[in-house]
Amino acid sequence: MNYKLAIIAASIDRGIDPAIPLAVATRESGVQQFRPDGSIVVGKAGEIGIFQVKPSSAPGVDLRDPQANINAGVSMLASLHRQFRGWPLALAAYNWGEHNVRQAMAGIKTVPASVTSYVTAVLGPGQLSVSPAGRLSPAAIVVGVIFGAGIFLIALR
Repeated sequence: MNYKLAIIAASIDRGIDPAIPLAVATRESGVQQFRPDGSIVVGKAGEIGIFQVKPSSAPGVDLRDPQANINAGVSMLASLHRQFRGWPLALAAYNWGEHNVRQAMAGIKTVPASVTSYVTAVLGPGQLSVSPAGRLSPAAIVVGVIFGAGIFLIALR
């Protein structure tokens, strides 16, 4: 199974730019479901597979199955994109949790550097604005077509 092509297909099926899920999967696991020894890729907090999805985020889904993992990860990204009306906050929520992002937007929580770093790694610099008070908001900069086309071409290699 070509994971990158499966991510592109799942993204198109859900109406989102494949560049974002491809970048997330690259950041999360290097687009790997299995380690060289054949074991499943599992994160420190129990996240599983290509998209490092927590079992509690996808109840009833066999995240050990690569296609199910891809479908769960891309579906979560599409849902967060709709909820937060853009990629910077959606990616912050994917990494840090929806509740935490909403609290940071309200100025209740301070955004950790790891969240800003994650969004920057996926979208590039300047995508997530954090006020001096720690309030979170999307930056005016939008991911360009050039970025999306570049990731798409890399995926096809």
